[in-house]
Amino acid sequence: MHRVEFQNISDERLLFLIKDDNELAFDELFWRYWQKLFKTAAAILRDDEKARDITQEIFTQCWAKRKTLNVSQPSHYLYQATKLKCFEHLRRDKIAKEVLSHFDHFLVTNNLEEEIRFREAQRRFEESLQSMPEKCQLVFKLSRIDHLSNQEIAKKLNISLKTVEYHMTNALKHLKLTMVDCFALVLLIFF
Repeated sequence: MHRVEFQNISDERLLFLIKDDNELAFDELFWRYWQKLFKTAAAILRDDEKARDITQEIFTQCWAKRKTLNVSQPSHYLYQATKLKCFEHLRRDKIAKEVLSHFDHFLVTNNLEEEIRFREAQRRFEESLQSMPEKCQLVFKLSRIDHLSNQEIAKKLNISLKTVEYHMTNALKHLKLTMVDCFALVLLIFF
């Protein structure tokens, strides 16, 4: 079969064929929606290169999850996934810019006392992180440093979503207890 033969097939039927590892059906779905999803991502991000990356990532994930994808309206799913990925990207960019602006503030300041407090908070944060159980520490780092979602962490570590949430709750409680006097600074830097 050639891709041309899939052009009159419904999205739902294409998805059924894709679940059966049909690459031509996937190609058809890709060509039906790539440009539309790219335009959606570009409108949200206002950056064509990032929009291309996100659009490509949506299709890559769609193929990777083809066996378990339970979607009744593929077009709706693809648009929603694209929007969510864009907003996630914007959130990460915002956090990164905030962290950098805080570091810039500390680099520019001539206030030695403030820099000493910052370095002490960093040291105590590292100690607090090291004193966590290994799995708890790993989940926290994947979430707050690598910016993975709870679902991505669960998949990566092959644990349940509830287990990820449990470890994150424990990590945050641990940090709050061990860093009471400089917890606000840690929140600004890592959250």
